[in-house]
Amino acid sequence: MRKAELLKTAKQKLAIRNYSKRTIDSYLSAVNHFANWLIQEKVTTVNDRIVEKYLFELKENKKRSISAMKQSVAAIKFVFSNVLA
Repeated sequence: MRKAELLKTAKQKLAIRNYSKRTIDSYLSAVNHFANWLIQEKVTTVNDRIVEKYLFELKENKKRSISAMKQSVAAIKFVFSNVLA
C-alpha cells in the first residue's frame, strides 16, 4: 500500500471510530513519520524487530518523550490492527 493511500485509509477509519481531530492528527503524523523512516531505511517487510528498531531510533536519537513514544506505538498498532489487517 502506498503511503498516501495508507494515510487516507487510516484517517477514514479513525474518523469512523469517532477519534478526536487532535488524536487523528497525532496518529497520522506518527504513521507518516514511521512510513518515511521505512522508506529511508529501505525496509520492504515490517515485523516486530523493525518496529522495535524504529522505536529505539525515536528514543535514542530523536529524544522523544515517553508520551510521544506511547502515541507512536498506539498509532502503529492502530494501523496494523485496523488498516492493514
